[in-house]
Amino acid sequence: MTSTDQNVSRLVPQEFMCPILLQLMTDPVIAADGHTYDRCGIEQWFQNNQQEHRPILSPMTGAVIGTTDLIPNYNIKKLIGDFQSQTIPGPVPARDAVSIPESQTEVQNQAPAELQLNANKSADGLLRLDVIPPSSPSTQTVRTHLVFVVDVSYSMTDEAEITDNSGSKERHGFCILDLVKHAMLTTLHSLGGRHSISIITFSDTAKTVISGLPMNEAGKQQAETRIRALRPESRTNLWCGLQKGLEVLNTHAASRECRNELLLFTDGVPNVEPPRGHLPTLRRYLEHSVPELSCTIRTFGFGFNLDSHLLEALAAAGPAPGTFSFIPDPSMLGTIFIHSVADILACTSATDIKLHIAPASDGAALALGELPQAISAQQASTGELTVTLGTIAYGQPRSFVFSTPPGQSVQDLVATVEYTDLSGSRVTSKVDVQVNDTRESTDESIAQRFRHEYCSAISNTIQNTQNSGWSSDTQTTIPSLLPELAERMRPHAEAHLLIAALLKDLEGEVKLAVADKSSFERWGMHYLRSLCGAHTHQKRNNFKDPGVQEYGGAAFDVLVDTVSDTFDSLPPPEPSAERYNGPPRASAYGVGFGGGFGGGCGSHAAAAAAPSNRRVQSMAVYNSTGNVCFGEHSLVMLEDGSQKPVKNVARGDRLRTVGGDGSARVVCAVRTQCTGQRAELVGLEGGAVLTPWHPVRVEGRWEFPCHLGTTVEVHCDAVYNFLLDSDHRIYINGVETVTLAHGLRGPTVEHDYFGTDCVAKDLKRMSGFDQGLVVLPPRCLLRHAETGLVVGLTQISAPALHRKNSMCRSGVTSPAMASSASVM
Repeated sequence: MTSTDQNVSRLVPQEFMCPILLQLMTDPVIAADGHTYDRCGIEQWFQNNQQEHRPILSPMTGAVIGTTDLIPNYNIKKLIGDFQSQTIPGPVPARDAVSIPESQTEVQNQAPAELQLNANKSADGLLRLDVIPPSSPSTQTVRTHLVFVVDVSYSMTDEAEITDNSGSKERHGFCILDLVKHAMLTTLHSLGGRHSISIITFSDTAKTVISGLPMNEAGKQQAETRIRALRPESRTNLWCGLQKGLEVLNTHAASRECRNELLLFTDGVPNVEPPRGHLPTLRRYLEHSVPELSCTIRTFGFGFNLDSHLLEALAAAGPAPGTFSFIPDPSMLGTIFIHSVADILACTSATDIKLHIAPASDGAALALGELPQAISAQQASTGELTVTLGTIAYGQPRSFVFSTPPGQSVQDLVATVEYTDLSGSRVTSKVDVQVNDTRESTDESIAQRFRHEYCSAISNTIQNTQNSGWSSDTQTTIPSLLPELAERMRPHAEAHLLIAALLKDLEGEVKLAVADKSSFERWGMHYLRSLCGAHTHQKRNNFKDPGVQEYGGAAFDVLVDTVSDTFDSLPPPEPSAERYNGPPRASAYGVGFGGGFGGGCGSHAAAAAAPSNRRVQSMAVYNSTGNVCFGEHSLVMLEDGSQKPVKNVARGDRLRTVGGDGSARVVCAVRTQCTGQRAELVGLEGGAVLTPWHPVRVEGRWEFPCHLGTTVEVHCDAVYNFLLDSDHRIYINGVETVTLAHGLRGPTVEHDYFGTDCVAKDLKRMSGFDQGLVVLPPRCLLRHAETGLVVGLTQISAPALHRKNSMCRSGVTSPAMASSASVM
């Protein structure tokens, strides 16, 4: 299939695709279940079910179909004919109609925000304070002013590489600035008309490109034109850009009915510094030049040549606590930015939120344990402690736990939360601390205490290493600190999902980040700062780290899906790396920006291969969850030559194999649930339906399905794979493919995890293995933080990510790899 053909096929309306064959229908017919299929596909479905002497079930609903009668769907056939006659092969239009209805992106806020405060103390002295926002929005929309401060220094023209789901490097001709532009376009197309944006660029100096532009349709068109016109310049004068951004925010902040957000993007270390240094200069500017300004600063660092310490500190020093996000690889751009935009739009109207814990009367004692360093807190001489929260998102409480001495009476303490509501009024809510020794409350307090300890341990690790450098002593002591915390957490993991998820972090990417000097200095310290900030502020900042999946409310989940759809659906930017740098070369990010997290799950050997160059069809590859498997309606050949739907295969079944004895026994079936009952699959000739990156053997060569057919997003409850007792090459609808732990080597098929005994060992430890069926949730892959390659599986579920179905679009099909939730 040519790239032009792929452009056209990716725009095929989903109702024109056969849900069984995943191909454009040539003879559409209506079955008794009311759904339309290609005649060839549904007749094959009937035949396969009749061979098993079972009731014929609908491929779409699972209900029994009473008759195999088929009615030609002349209406759809005519529409398909019209579509084919009107489809002229050519490039994707400059801009597709992808604007999302404002009702989906406008979080309706209530005024006042009505924050609640719970204060509980357990018998063992743990004092837990919960600031609780409404679970969902109400009536009045709050305006948000977003200021983008964008690094346009020349290093932003370096070509970006991603690691695809086969583990191979790919280049699409994009430089980093191209990808930042796409992120900005995603934001403006996710905003309603009440919001506004400004754009500041910085290089030698700072320039105001747009100032306070409303995001109505005319404003979006103007902003899109300005964004696409951004060009690289020279040096990295970060302070100049940050100052100009704050100045623009302050200019438009006359109305208190506007929340202010500043988003700063950079790929390097500033080479122009103010005389006092960045932090003292920022603090002085906020205090003397814009003392009334309320805003949150969010910083985004691309690649490995970063001063992440500075970016983290700048975010923390803003009027309201902000966050630093590390984007090591272009494939992480989508998930990091999508979650940030969703978090901004999910915030309540309450701003300048402060939590106070004070003695109930003069002379009363107040002894509190330390909070993590990243939390903005101050303690007065009276003993009163003030914690600054800034903003809070719907459905996501903020929790703080203190250790108090055994003699500390609850009557000695008073807790207060205050904030500014939509009208600009200061609202105060005061509560007395209550004794609550219920098991549920105590478990929650323990979980939040471990979260604090987790953040403190990571912060201390970074600070100690930063102060004294990495030495032989560091090599011994640092990797041992975090396992000690993990051992104390382990006995409590079954009682609380958050603790179990934090353990996954500690024993996965965090462990790798501090494994040695090279890992820590190249990517580990940047990654740990970003991760620690997410846990400190209880924000889900990506879909990959297990720990952060426990955060986020219902409004946030809907917004993540909506912004993700926008990111995937907008046409890719025009590649500009070659224009700035000449023909493809060894990018500075080949061992930097292109070598990080990646979306890949292939072998290390494949990952080391020279990058391929191809024109990208969908920006979903920069928002990839990865993964690889068999569609639930695919048919596997049994030992006797008959076929059986993969979803019905059970332990003990014998499958026809390519080599060995000609058959193998199923030791365990693996069922991976799909996010929102949607999955991205590829239909091949003969009816085989697989995930895009599951190897198949065609004409003597191993290939990926996505290179043989079109990837489309369809309804799918789950995808399947098997662990066999011997030869691991089987037939799916007559196509040769592989199962787990196959042990094969060579291009495309080789895999350092799915193709080895490592995956078998993990499955044997999982719930359901002894019964022959392991059920995995969506987002079940654990990845190496530096390479992005799959290194494990997890059964920890992230229920907040299961709501994709509510935001699915009809009409134009965009094959978003980001929606894939299958495993090899």
